Amino acid sequence: MLYDGIRLTGEPPSERQVEESKLATLAPQMLPEVQYAQLLVDVSRDVPFLEELGHYGQGARSPVRQGQLVGALLANIFGVGYAQMALACGYSERELREAASRHFTEENLEAANAVIVQRLRLLPHEWIAELLMTSSDGQRYETIGKSPIAGFAARHTGFRRRMLTWLLWITGEYGHFGGKIIPVTEHESWHTLDPLVHLDTPQVQHATDTHGNTELTFGISDLLGWELFARFSDLPDRRLYLLGEGDPHVAAELLLTRRANRQPIAEQYEELQRIAGSIKRGWIAPSLLISQMATDPKPGRTGRALREYGRVIETNFILRWASDPTLRARTHGQLNKGENANALRRALGHGNRGRVRARDPEQVHRQFECRRLGANCVHYWNTKYLALAFTELDQLGLQIPDGEIAGVHNAQHEHINLIGYHDINLHAGPRKGNHRPLRQPAELRTLLSRTATNRTATNA
Repeated sequence: MLYDGIRLTGEPPSERQVEESKLATLAPQMLPEVQYAQLLVDVSRDVPFLEELGHYGQGARSPVRQGQLVGALLANIFGVGYAQMALACGYSERELREAASRHFTEENLEAANAVIVQRLRLLPHEWIAELLMTSSDGQRYETIGKSPIAGFAARHTGFRRRMLTWLLWITGEYGHFGGKIIPVTEHESWHTLDPLVHLDTPQVQHATDTHGNTELTFGISDLLGWELFARFSDLPDRRLYLLGEGDPHVAAELLLTRRANRQPIAEQYEELQRIAGSIKRGWIAPSLLISQMATDPKPGRTGRALREYGRVIETNFILRWASDPTLRARTHGQLNKGENANALRRALGHGNRGRVRARDPEQVHRQFECRRLGANCVHYWNTKYLALAFTELDQLGLQIPDGEIAGVHNAQHEHINLIGYHDINLHAGPRKGNHRPLRQPAELRTLLSRTATNRTATNA
């Protein structure tokens, strides 16, 4: 219980940490070392995502064109530009630019990401906890030059450099099912609910941090029948609202220092239901509605009612959060997946020291959608080989308890070569249905040798 008798307290740091045993860390060390270009080729054999990058309805059937598409993907994923990538692969700058301009449309990249996320769900991933929960988080990137979608972030870089925010939504299997570029000056909470409308799951449980929620976000998510789990960094300072008359015999109601206005909620509840129906049918984007209501200096009756309703829903969640350690553990686990995925995307976008050189919003969106596609390929490849690693460990008699195996994630990238010359060979690597040989780290060999010695001593 996060309550000291007077006020709410923040959760201890130990709740956000996941301990990994030495045995559980063996599986990531068994992942084969691979060049990133060949990783993309391996994934394309299992999941034909290159076929989604068609031109006027025609798939990229030519092997030469598919190689050019891989090279153009690498240029956008790494953020190095086509001229630099032409020096690191077997294709010219003109070929890479032409392939990107013809095939990398918003619809094609979205379809390619969707097919990988769908196939990722079908892979074995029993070691991943909280498969039913999604999460969102934002990453800030510094830009080179002026861009219409970049702004100053005084907290991070002062007023010398401009930045933008890349919002990502991931599933419990680490699949990136949504991405959006917004100015760094916009609130992330305005856009939290946008990709969730297109989910095909019957029950939506979404986790976010302090920047991804407001009273309006809580209110709309509850009207839509969704559960929003927020991790507050300023939990002790949050205002809690009481609806109706208080009970002096209930200790928790001492925390409810504010009163919610019931009248506008009752008068406008049918209108709030109509708003929820319009969002479900796709007639209005949640970000448009929330941004207008949040910036309206004189909100109308519906806006005031939604704000009061959101305050009640947020208060109920905070009280539940403070009293339910299982809920906190689930939410921390899903948000930690987002942090692991953030580290992977930072490693992929190493070009120009992680800065964004493109200025045109369409080019910026294309670059980050390609990077989202590259991250999905890594998650798919890692999940496939982690399943093989756990199977081999089980065959060797090294079973990992469920409590320890949950700390293993599939955002590993230490085994992937992201620099140097990229040999884009569509005929190299394992055939479809086969896989690369797993590595046998020194710790595993030592453990197997010790186990064999103990068995011999026991039999003797």
